[in-house]
Amino acid sequence: MLSIRVDGNDVFAVYNATKEARRRAVAENQPFLIEAMTYRCVPDNQKQTVLLDLNNKFLSRRNPRKSFV
Repeated sequence: MLSIRVDGNDVFAVYNATKEARRRAVAENQPFLIEAMTYRCVPDNQKQTVLLDLNNKFLSRRNPRKSFV
């Protein structure tokens, strides 16, 4: 099975991967797997300080909300 891994927080990367996957799936008549690697920006439980620290480190390096604007 054909597959591709893409940054799931990058809306343009996901769009382009989906477009290419559809083109190849139709052309080759085979399934195509898209693995979107994402990072959850808001933890399930606000009291999880470890996750909040990791979240702040991630957002300081790359904020998906700002990269879209």
